Amino acid sequence: MSRQTETCVYTPHDTTQDCEYADRWYPANHRRVRIASMQCPACKTGVLASTELSAGNVSAQNLFARECTHCHGHWIDGEIYLAWVERQGTNLPARQPDDVAEIPTSNEPTKARLCPNCGRFLIRAKVGHGTRFTLDRCGGCGGIWLDANEWQILAARNLHDDLHFVFSSTWQADVLRHDRLAQYEKLMISKLGPADWQEIQRIKSWLTTHPKRSELYAVLLEGAGEKQLRSE
Repeated sequence: MSRQTETCVYTPHDTTQDCEYADRWYPANHRRVRIASMQCPACKTGVLASTELSAGNVSAQNLFARECTHCHGHWIDGEIYLAWVERQGTNLPARQPDDVAEIPTSNEPTKARLCPNCGRFLIRAKVGHGTRFTLDRCGGCGGIWLDANEWQILAARNLHDDLHFVFSSTWQADVLRHDRLAQYEKLMISKLGPADWQEIQRIKSWLTTHPKRSELYAVLLEGAGEKQLRSE
């Protein structure tokens, strides 16, 4: 099978072996059917050729995917990805942005993209958790599109085994909460200045962990009340 011009789809109840990746990525009771090549949903110039994505862990198995021959983005089949996640076992704890090197990514897309597998519109969702890009997923077949370098960034932060969660309402609510906190911090820094903001954060941390924090809060509130009375 030519990696450049063909791919495979899989249906149950047959054990025909005609795909080089069949035994590695799909259950044995799936039938392999050859279909036409896939066009890149991003640049629409290259075709999607077979490749393997490194999990960044020597004990983890690489993930079969398809890479655009022009823009080097990656298409990951939904069923293949879920089977790969199941084989990995324990979900890896996310790493903080400060713990990994920054990798450049392409500009965020402005136009809707079509699924290279079934032709439906891809749904876009923010990854968050210290990243600045979005992922695209097909609501029909479940395939996921990542622009160039995005897999490497996610793997470096141990988020590569969470792609199926990114599009959930719970994940997106958490992303929205962190975005609002970041906007609030930016606003307060503009009003207080960086030095005062850092100082108030230090005091806040000290109060939160102090064994007599209730009494300290009461003193602060009492002082605020006296100041208001004097002003009146």
